[in-house]
Amino acid sequence: MTGPENSAPPIPSVAIVIPVYNGEAYLERTLLSAAAQTYPNTKIVVIDDGSKDGSPGILARLGPRIPNMEVHRVPNGGVARARNTGTEIAGTDYVAYLDADDLWHPTKIEKQMATLLAHEGDPSWAACYTLYRKIDANDLHVSNGPSPEIRGAFFASHLVQNHVGNGSSLLVRRDVALAVGGFEPSYAAEGAGGCEDRDFQLRLLRRHKMDVTREFLVGYRVTPGNMSSNHVAMGRGQIAVCDRFSRDPQVPARLRTLAMM
Repeated sequence: MTGPENSAPPIPSVAIVIPVYNGEAYLERTLLSAAAQTYPNTKIVVIDDGSKDGSPGILARLGPRIPNMEVHRVPNGGVARARNTGTEIAGTDYVAYLDADDLWHPTKIEKQMATLLAHEGDPSWAACYTLYRKIDANDLHVSNGPSPEIRGAFFASHLVQNHVGNGSSLLVRRDVALAVGGFEPSYAAEGAGGCEDRDFQLRLLRRHKMDVTREFLVGYRVTPGNMSSNHVAMGRGQIAVCDRFSRDPQVPARLRTLAMM
């Protein structure tokens, strides 16, 4: 007879948090890439951020095909608040964020979890990112993102240069995401939206280490209409993030200068 002492430990749970606002153009493809993950213990938490297009209908139609998906509709409050709501609702061990126009390779979560679980027993390792490829409106490869090898405690380097690159790459322990305060919603109100990801990553790196799965597992969509293509807003956001963290008295003066260059 097999006793409790011989039973396998539970597989950590992962929530895939997808914020959606008027995302009908790519939403179905994004959801199906999330549903195709090979990691065995996931659920999909969609936060419909007050969409006024066909997104709710797509979610209703795909619901029966994606049994591990739950949909929560909230008044429009921006991507940061939507991600925070999803994180709070999730109730899982880990959270991974997926924008409603991006795509994942089926093994993304499985490989990231393997990377993180290699540090099991060391709580200083709290998150993992992957490499990405830029894709167009037809899901075709445009170019590769950078291939950084940086890992561990790299707050200073990440302040000077964005190594993670996008919001659909990161997987993080949910308790840590909540402890650092989630995503900062004030950037959008200041007209500097699009850089909430880097702000969140920097707050994680202030306290914890981050690893990297060095494979291209994210399709990061860049099209004329999406946030990534709004270079003025993105540039304003990068300046706002660097300025906010550079004012920290614990950041050396030389690092502040490098970050603002």
